[in-house]
Amino acid sequence: MRWRPAAFLLCAATAGPAFAQPMILPEGMAIPLETRQELSSKSARVGDAVELAVARPVTIGGVTLIPAGSPAAGTVSRVRDNGLLGRSGKLDIKVSAIKVGGIDVPVRGQRNAQGKSGTLGAVGAGIVFLPLAVIVRGKDVKLPVGTPFEVYVDREVSIG
Repeated sequence: MRWRPAAFLLCAATAGPAFAQPMILPEGMAIPLETRQELSSKSARVGDAVELAVARPVTIGGVTLIPAGSPAAGTVSRVRDNGLLGRSGKLDIKVSAIKVGGIDVPVRGQRNAQGKSGTLGAVGAGIVFLPLAVIVRGKDVKLPVGTPFEVYVDREVSIG
């Protein structure tokens, strides 16, 4: 009967789950993201939430710390619709965190996109016929689903 407690402790020590040591995501480490929704400078508004996700798993030493598909919190920080005289649209997206399990990994990064300018057309139309130059518009910014985006770990984070 004396061996039962010792055998129990031995079995419990060897059969229990292995506790992994926490891994450190270093500050400044690049994390590839991609958009999960189509965005346009024509319809976006400052403060709109933007759906982003980790494009490829983030690994250190063969251990995946952030799986592909992990969601990221993004917002539209600046938007400008295209305008007259060939002014192009603009769209800026800011990312603040990536959700990994129950942890928010703070990140920094911003995507700035600009549509094509119609200035040359406006100048040409202005030379030929002045009122036509006023109605030449630049292009809207359109970011399709899957547009790549890169952010960086804002401060060292322990995961695991």
